[in-house]
Amino acid sequence: MTTSRFVHTRLLVALALGAFLPSAASGTDLSSQKLFGRWVAYPANFFLGLTRGSLALTEKWAVVASNQASDRGPSSEGALQVFDARTGAWVRRIYPPLPNGNYQFGYAVAVSGDLALVGAPIVNSSFGAAYLVDLQIGRVLRTLTGPGIGSPVGFAYSVAIGGDTLAVGAPLEATGDGAIYLFRRSSGAFLAKFSPPVAGTAEAYGQSLAIDGTILAVGASKANANRGAVYFYDTVSGLLIERYQPLASAAGDRVGETLAMHRGYTVLGTAPGGSAGAFLYNPVTGFGAALTPPGVPTNTYGDSVAVHGSLIAVGEPRFGLAGGAVHLFRTETGVHLETVRPPLNPESPVEFGTAVALHQNNLLASAPADDIQAPDSGAAFLLRPFTQPMLATKAIAQGDAAPTFPDVSVGRIGDAFINSEGETAFVTSLSGGGSNLGRDLGAVSEVTGRGTFTMPVKSRQSLGARVVTVGPVTMNDSDTVVGLATVSGPGLVAPANQLIWYQASGSFAILAASGQGSLLPGGGKSAALPECVTSNQFGQRYCGFMLTLKPEAATGTTLNNDSGLVFVKLLSSFDGVREGLAAPAPVGAEYGQFAPRISWFYDRIVFSTALRNGGVTAATNAAVFAGPYLAAPTLIAQKGDLAVDATGGVLPGEAYSTFVGETSFRSGATCYRALLGAVPVSRNDGIWRLSSDGATRRRLIRKGDLVGNPAGLVTRIHGFWPVGSDQLLAWVTVAGPGITASNDQVLVLIQSDLVPTSLMQEGSVAPGCGETARIGTILRVEVDGWTGAYAVLASLSNASPTNNLALFTGNTGRGNLTNQQALRRPQLRLRKGQLFTNQPGALRSISLPAANRPASGAGGTGRGRAISWDGDLTFVAEFDNGVRQVMRGTAD
Repeated sequence: MTTSRFVHTRLLVALALGAFLPSAASGTDLSSQKLFGRWVAYPANFFLGLTRGSLALTEKWAVVASNQASDRGPSSEGALQVFDARTGAWVRRIYPPLPNGNYQFGYAVAVSGDLALVGAPIVNSSFGAAYLVDLQIGRVLRTLTGPGIGSPVGFAYSVAIGGDTLAVGAPLEATGDGAIYLFRRSSGAFLAKFSPPVAGTAEAYGQSLAIDGTILAVGASKANANRGAVYFYDTVSGLLIERYQPLASAAGDRVGETLAMHRGYTVLGTAPGGSAGAFLYNPVTGFGAALTPPGVPTNTYGDSVAVHGSLIAVGEPRFGLAGGAVHLFRTETGVHLETVRPPLNPESPVEFGTAVALHQNNLLASAPADDIQAPDSGAAFLLRPFTQPMLATKAIAQGDAAPTFPDVSVGRIGDAFINSEGETAFVTSLSGGGSNLGRDLGAVSEVTGRGTFTMPVKSRQSLGARVVTVGPVTMNDSDTVVGLATVSGPGLVAPANQLIWYQASGSFAILAASGQGSLLPGGGKSAALPECVTSNQFGQRYCGFMLTLKPEAATGTTLNNDSGLVFVKLLSSFDGVREGLAAPAPVGAEYGQFAPRISWFYDRIVFSTALRNGGVTAATNAAVFAGPYLAAPTLIAQKGDLAVDATGGVLPGEAYSTFVGETSFRSGATCYRALLGAVPVSRNDGIWRLSSDGATRRRLIRKGDLVGNPAGLVTRIHGFWPVGSDQLLAWVTVAGPGITASNDQVLVLIQSDLVPTSLMQEGSVAPGCGETARIGTILRVEVDGWTGAYAVLASLSNASPTNNLALFTGNTGRGNLTNQQALRRPQLRLRKGQLFTNQPGALRSISLPAANRPASGAGGTGRGRAISWDGDLTFVAEFDNGVRQVMRGTAD
C-alpha cells in the first residue's frame, strides 16, 4: 500500500509530539473504536496484529502485538501495544528485555489478570523464549526457556495461561513431532513436558494451545497427513482425556492450526485451503459441529478463532477483496449469527480478522494491512456489544397477572421448582387490590400444562379452614403438584394447624389436614404435618408425608402410636406405617416414634424410626428402612451395627448411634447418614451406601477424610446427593494446613471407585470467569440424582460488584473414572452483569432453591427440585431494572 508524502510527514510530526491519537474522553462512541499503536519510529511494515495469536482481550486489557515491529532499530524485534479494554485508550508500549533483531516478541500472547505471557519463538537462533510481563507497569518479570532444548524448536510459538499454569508450545521439537512445556505462573518453576503419544509422527504438536479451567487443549495441525488433531488433558492429573479429530475433517485441513476454548466449548481453526475452515467441539458434552458461514468462504476462513460466553468469532482476512471479515456464531449451537466487516471502509484491503479475540460481548479484531499510520502499519478494531439471547426463557415474572384469582399480580417469587415436563411451581407473595395489601401468598404452578398457570391455593382462601400461609410446594412428577399450607380455625393451634393439598391432572383435593381423619392404619385425627415429598417416577403421582396424630381416647391414639408415614398414589391408592405396629425387623420389634422426614426417589421410599420391644435395647433402638410402594420395608441399618470403611471392612468399636438423614440412588441402593458412638468428634459423622440387594455396604465419605486441592480434612457435611447408580456428590467444609475461611468449602464427587474428586473449591479460579476471579462462597447446590446434572451458585471474589455472582453447571456422569475427571467439573453458565437481547436488563441476581433439603443435608428426597431428571433447569433471575422472573432452560 502507498501513503502520500504529506501523510508520512504528518504522522512523523504527530509521533514526535506524542499526539498520535486522541485520548478517550466523555462523549466517545465506545461501540466501535479503531486502535493504533503508538510508536517511536515510523511504523511502516510493522503489521500490528499480524499473527493469529497476536491479540488478547480481557475485561481490563486489550493487547495487540506486532512481532514485526522495529521500533528501537533492530529488525522484527517486536512489541506490545496495550490498551484499556473499557475505554479503548492507549496505555503503554512494551518491548522485549534487550534490543535484538528478529526477536519476534509478540508472536503469541495470552493474558491473565495483569499478566501477559508473550511468545518470541525466533529469539536465540530460533530456540525461542516466553516472557511473563506485568501489563500495569510494562515490565518483563520472568523469562522462560525450554529446559534441555538443544536445537531450534520454535519454543513459544504458542502460549496459554490457566490458573497458576503457564503453557508454552514448541511445535518443531523432535524433528517436528512437537512438545509443550508447563510452568508454574507464581514462581516460573518448570512443571512438566508433554509430547505426542506416538513419536516420529511430525504432527506439530503444540502448534496451538488453549486452557479453560482444568482442561488443556493442544493443537497438532500436521497429524495424520496434515488432517490435524487436538489433544485434551486434565491439568490437575496431567492425564490425556482424549485425542479429537472432527469426523468431517480431511487430509490437508490441518485442524488445530488455531485454537480457542471457553466453558468447554473449543473452536478449532484450520490452515488456508482446508475443507471446512473451522469446527466446534465440546469435550465435556461431546457436542460438535462444523462452523459454516453463508456463501462460499475464501481459503483464509478459519485463520483465526476465538470464543467467549455465547459468542464464537472466526476470522476470514481475505474476505471481500481483502477487506476481511469476522463471522460470529452461537457457541451452544454453532449457528451463524452475523458477519462483521471492518467499520468505516469495509472494502479497504486491511485484512480485518487476521487475528481475533473475544471477551463477553466484545470483539477485538486486527487489520495488519491497515495503512492509515504508514504502509502496512496495521491497526485493530474494538467492537461492542454483540449481545445474544439468554438460553433460558421467561416462564412468568413479578408483576404479571396472577392466575385464578381476580385483581392480584405476582409479587416476590420464592423458590422455583421444575418437573420433567418443564412445568414450574413456586410460592409467591401477591400484589394488587385482591392481595390484602400485599400480605397474601399464593402457590402457582403449570400443573395443567406448560405455559398455563394456575393458583390452586391462596391466603384467605377457604379450604375447610381459612388459609393463612402457603408453601412449600413440591413438583417432581408430570402434571402433579403437592403443597403445604397453614390454616386458622377453631381448635387449630400451631403446629397442629396444617393441611396438605394436591393438584393432579386438573383435580384438586385436600390430602390431609389437622383435625381431620388420617390415612394411617388404625385411623386417628391428624395433628402436625411436618414433611411432604413427591417421587420423580414418571406418571405415578407418588406422594409421601409424615404426620403426628392427636391423642384421644375415641380413636385409640396415645403417645405410643401417634406418629406415622403415609404413602399415596394420588387418584388411586394409599399405604402407610404407624408407630406401635410390628416392624419388619428385628423379630418382635415395633416401630417407635418416626423421624420427622421421609425420602421418595423414583420407586424407593426411605425412612428412619425408633424401635421398641422384641429385645430392643437403648443401644439398638433406632433403624433405617427402605422399600418400594406397597411392599414391606427392608431393614437397611440399625443402631448398634458396626460401621464399615470404603472397602466394606468392619470397623471394630465404631457403631451407629444416631441416624441423621436418608435418601436413595437411581439403582435402588440406599444412602444414609449416621453419627458414630465412642468415636472422636473429628470422625463421628459419615455417609454410607447399601446396595439394592443388601449385599454390599460401603462408606462413601466421613469426617476426617482428606479431600480438596489444597487438601483438608472434612470437618462438616453440609449436603449430600446420591447421583447415578453409585456416586455421591457432597458439599463439605475442610480444615488443615493452608486452609482458611476463604477456601474451606469443597464440592466433592465420590466416584464409583470411591475415589474423591474435587469439583469446586472456594478460593479456586472461577471457571470461565477470567483468571483473576475466584470462587468466593458456595451459596447453593442443586442436583438431579438420576442424570447427575448439577448446578452451583457461588459468589466471586476478586471481581467487581457488578459481576461477582455466577451460576455454574456440570454433570457427574461425564467421562470415565481414570482420566476424564475434568469433564465432570462445572462450567460457567451465567454471570451477574451479563446482557441479553431477550431479557429486560443486565442480570443482577440469580436464585436457586434455599429450602429444598432437610436439616440432615440429604438431597433427592422428594422435596421440590430446580433440575428435573429430563435435564430441565429453573432459577429465579433478577435484572438491574428490578424485574424478577422465573426462568426455564436446560441444565447443560
